[in-house]
Amino acid sequence: MTEETKNEEVEIVEESPKADFSMNWLVFWVLIVLTAGEFILGTAGSPQTMALMMVIALLKVGFIISQYMNIGRLFAGDEESH
Repeated sequence: MTEETKNEEVEIVEESPKADFSMNWLVFWVLIVLTAGEFILGTAGSPQTMALMMVIALLKVGFIISQYMNIGRLFAGDEESH
């Protein structure tokens, strides 16, 4: 280990539990609204609403992936190369 790497400070970025909690509530309410929209379209019973319901389902999937699966970290490029 060189002297330069010994003197480097490692910055640890931690989100506060309050931020995580509020993000979880945001996700909850967004999913509730989208699910209610799907339910309303589903009870309408017309075949034309099926495509719109699929779009809403894909929006829900994308939102969940973006918030909980940390896919963005794969492309961030901020990790050390090993």
